[in-house]
Amino acid sequence: MGIQRRNARSAVLAKQRSARLRVPRRIEFTRRSSNSPERLTEGRRVPQAARRIQRDMSETTELSPLIFDRWSPRGFSDRPIDPGTLRSLFEAARWAASCFNEQPWRFVVAEKSDPAAFERILGTLVPQNQAWAKTAWALAISAGKKTFTHNGAPDRFGLHDAGAALANLMIQATAIGLYVHAMGGFDAAKARAEFGIPEDFEVGAAFAIGYLGEGQVPGERTRRALADQAFGVEWGKAYFS
Repeated sequence: MGIQRRNARSAVLAKQRSARLRVPRRIEFTRRSSNSPERLTEGRRVPQAARRIQRDMSETTELSPLIFDRWSPRGFSDRPIDPGTLRSLFEAARWAASCFNEQPWRFVVAEKSDPAAFERILGTLVPQNQAWAKTAWALAISAGKKTFTHNGAPDRFGLHDAGAALANLMIQATAIGLYVHAMGGFDAAKARAEFGIPEDFEVGAAFAIGYLGEGQVPGERTRRALADQAFGVEWGKAYFS
């Protein structure tokens, strides 16, 4: 009987390990005609605006819907973002990968619930960006630490890793129905002085966060061919044919 119980337990443990290691199901994409530009992903509909995006699927047959559905609008609704929902975006950023696990990113954040703080960030943007970013519920600016905390050595990956954190934030936003638009059009020196950003941090990007504004529809999205971006050990020679 003891042997039977041990065999039964071994079978259960093996089944549990198999479940943990199971490969996720392939995500299938279906292209519709131009008269019906909907895309169904595992039986669910994506937001109407995102469904209108024209996508070139010639190079990609398998990709997370969150990658395709992310885009950067220039108009947001005045709908407030719940504090817990907004926090989840920065929690996603917190879990990004970084060199030596330095986690060099920092963010300056303001919401419309604090008009004075919101205006301080808005005031660092160039006028063209202020015109539409003022409709967002939240504005933020990223920064990346220039040195490693554990030894003070230069960290040339600091801003790179801050960008990775922002990418995590954008994907989380897409997953919960929010939109993010990152901007290079702002006064980094003014932001440093305005918010007391230390010299050991390089100012990264400004970005707006909010729910999609009425009438905002993405245009055609284009990307460079993968052959122009991923090379083998000879620079310029495409790795993926």
